Amino acid sequence: MEYRAPVYNADGNIDCEVNHPTLGWVLFTATPDDPDQKGIDLYNQIIADGSIDPYVPDPAVVESNIREGKKVEIKIDAINRVATVLPEIDTFDEILMMRKIYPAFTPTAAGTLAKDIYLYAKTKMDQADTAPIADVEAYDPTTDTGWPS
Repeated sequence: MEYRAPVYNADGNIDCEVNHPTLGWVLFTATPDDPDQKGIDLYNQIIADGSIDPYVPDPAVVESNIREGKKVEIKIDAINRVATVLPEIDTFDEILMMRKIYPAFTPTAAGTLAKDIYLYAKTKMDQADTAPIADVEAYDPTTDTGWPS
């Protein structure tokens, strides 16, 4: 089968164009487990030829993944910090819920600290959405000395 422009995709399969007898050049994804033997044969042919361009992820997707991953790190660090004073709190949503109901209860040192940690974490997560990507990548919540304590 005639093909051109093979390139690995994010799933590890091979995107290319094949020359269809009636449609001309059409996009096709070759996989080793294609339900049609012709697809498997094409995949094997492309692999044997060995001229496959590498997968290049979309920079916007990579940046988004870095930002979201950093926000998860911040949440985990916030949970660990709150757990030192309120061991019953073990999710970021519980910190959020405590912050929402906080005014209804007599303030305690632990409650105030948990609220302050939540607010600091929220600020840092907002910054992860807007800061230059190099700053987001470099930020380590576990070594940040600005956390309330």
